[in-house]
Amino acid sequence: MNEENSNKLPKGWKEEKIGSNNFKILGSGIERFEGEKDYLSTESIQGIKIEKIESKISYKKRPLRANMQPVLNSVWFAKMKGTTKVYCFDETNKSELNKYILSTGFAGINPLNCKAKFLKYFFLSPNFNLEKDNFSTGTTQVAINNDRIKKIEIIYPESIEEQILIVQEIEKHFTNLDAAVKSLKLVKNKLGAYRKSVLKAAFEGRLVEKRSDLNYKKLSELCDINPSKKEVKDFDIDTEVTFLPMASVSKKGKIVYREKKKIKDVIKGYTYFKDGDVLLAKITPCFENGKRAIAKDLKNGIGFGSTEFHIIRPKEKVTSDWIFFSISRDDFKNEAKNKMTGTAGQKRVPARIVENFKIPVPKVQEQTQIVSEIESRFSVIDKLEETVDNSLLKAEQLRKSILKSAFEGKLVKYDGGGEK
Repeated sequence: MNEENSNKLPKGWKEEKIGSNNFKILGSGIERFEGEKDYLSTESIQGIKIEKIESKISYKKRPLRANMQPVLNSVWFAKMKGTTKVYCFDETNKSELNKYILSTGFAGINPLNCKAKFLKYFFLSPNFNLEKDNFSTGTTQVAINNDRIKKIEIIYPESIEEQILIVQEIEKHFTNLDAAVKSLKLVKNKLGAYRKSVLKAAFEGRLVEKRSDLNYKKLSELCDINPSKKEVKDFDIDTEVTFLPMASVSKKGKIVYREKKKIKDVIKGYTYFKDGDVLLAKITPCFENGKRAIAKDLKNGIGFGSTEFHIIRPKEKVTSDWIFFSISRDDFKNEAKNKMTGTAGQKRVPARIVENFKIPVPKVQEQTQIVSEIESRFSVIDKLEETVDNSLLKAEQLRKSILKSAFEGKLVKYDGGGEK
């Protein structure tokens, strides 16, 4: 540690690389055990909590990655770039030591001169994660290795008492933040439930007055499903058109960006659509995530996009908006999800499921009236959700600010006698 860095440290603090003698990087390999244990993959941890158990394992029947043994006073962080997942084993949860085996996707550190909980929060800090990401390497999976972990610098107060005070102060603030975040997420869930109830009421004839009798028809009777590209032959092959990759369609049913390509570059190998068509993602997880949109304001009126879109082209008896909201309902999503075909990770909604799904068909004038009411209510929901999302973002920013203050020595005032 050079003199310049030393002068920046809070009084009574020190700076050491993880590769020093005061930090032990835990190697792979586990002790033999009888029966079963819970395997924690990196997906099992969200933030600092165990959200799910990847699987039950035995010593002989376990994934190759299930090969990290937790020890008392060890702190584990996910090595993959861009992930902030940390878990700690100390005196407060030492009963878990014989319960879990961790993935090799975690790095385990056993600190000798600082409390495990202090190190846990340090591993959550923005500065640590920035340094971790900067040291990460790889092609298919960018992550940090043990040699580079050794180069990361840890700053901590030499006084264990001060470490404990800092942890207590962090946890006090985080407890309040967690309660606020929980309330905000509850509000967001209720807004989502209300959104679904609006759609349900709309298609059961309860959203507006004076609805005509409901007449149900298959989508294939009302729309062309995945129409032919033959009409494109009327265009010059150098004509620019809109191109929509899957990423351009949001989970909220909006087209968030557009690309331009020439017809000759997309006529083969991509899905064709035109203004007014409804795009529906057919592959998992895009379908489950709600990716669908109405094609509007396309360059020269036509477009091409991902082959993982179904195209639904309304005929004269239905509007694009009516079809869009029809396939936004849980009724359709649940039926289609249960009938997807293919292997895990590559499941798709077959065209026949779209074709055979029945929807109510009021007169076009009524469709327009109902859609207007849906959009009016959704507009209010959107604004409320935006407010909640902004509050959640501010809560996360405050969490990072608390950690920053903590590791700059500003969160507590320590006089060496335990006062703050």
